[in-house]
Amino acid sequence: MKKKALIRAIALLALLLLPAQALLARVAEEDVTCMVLTLTDGTVNRFALTGNPTVTYEGENLVVSAGEEQFTTALSGISQLTFEQVPTGISEMVEESPKPVFTPGQARFEGLKPHATVSIHTIDGKMLSSTRANEDGAVSIDLGTLPQGVYILRTPSQSYKIKK
Repeated sequence: MKKKALIRAIALLALLLLPAQALLARVAEEDVTCMVLTLTDGTVNRFALTGNPTVTYEGENLVVSAGEEQFTTALSGISQLTFEQVPTGISEMVEESPKPVFTPGQARFEGLKPHATVSIHTIDGKMLSSTRANEDGAVSIDLGTLPQGVYILRTPSQSYKIKK
């Protein structure tokens, strides 16, 4: 009897949490909230809570509906009920890049981390000079003294090929 009361309490808690979980699923566009039911036989069932999910009882069964999908299981067979965020796709993690401004004889970068190193290299990799960004993440590099040629300008997150 205690087990049934516990299962009903978990189901009631799930019913109360579903609106908040559904809202979270809409806010995090790339993730879907799933109700995870672990059954007494060890089976794990995941049910995506999309649309307007509802939890009801039919006799001794728990019924979860979301959109046109429906999941029914016996209350006595539930050993654990949890929620989890499941990604619906893979998104690229993009590191913020510095914003370069090239003018004749000069390169200026903004958006670097404070004291980040920016260096100039020959096309075969030899470092000609390096300088550090200021506290605001900005640095100006004089390109006017370089002889004609192709150079690589390196920041911590990107490299730029320049021709002078």
